[in-house]
Amino acid sequence: MKPYRPKLHPTLTPTDKAVEIAGWVTLSLFWCYILLSYKTLPEVIPTHFGAGGKADGFVDKTTVFGLPAISTVLYVGLTVLNRFPQLYNFAVEITPENALRQYTIATRMIRWLKLGIVVLFAVIAYSTIAVADTKTPQLSEWFFPITMAVTFGVVGYFLTKSILKA
Repeated sequence: MKPYRPKLHPTLTPTDKAVEIAGWVTLSLFWCYILLSYKTLPEVIPTHFGAGGKADGFVDKTTVFGLPAISTVLYVGLTVLNRFPQLYNFAVEITPENALRQYTIATRMIRWLKLGIVVLFAVIAYSTIAVADTKTPQLSEWFFPITMAVTFGVVGYFLTKSILKA
């Protein structure tokens, strides 16, 4: 049986609000970019890039809508989930004394991850379209390492903060 956790809602700071707004704006611009770019795409576009950035999978251009669709589902799903931090798994025991602090850290991490997901997917879509338009066969070799560093950096930062502030 899961232990009782208080149902608290952390107050958003101006930075939290700015990150939320940035996420929604980025998601909206992402969709606009895809819709505006679609008509000029060739019929076959790259959809998969190996770790070195070389395109190794190609499909019909309609799949370009997959990335904004997936990022929208993830963004909205994580936005809803962020309203219920008492359901999360935590690295520390949640007590009435630390619940608000831990919930604040966890919801902030989700907020930054949401923004990161949208930016990452938008960069992938932009790169896919750029490769398709220019026939350049690869992404930057730095794309994968930077993606991993940013993703694990955000999680590591907030997890460390959570443990140290327990």
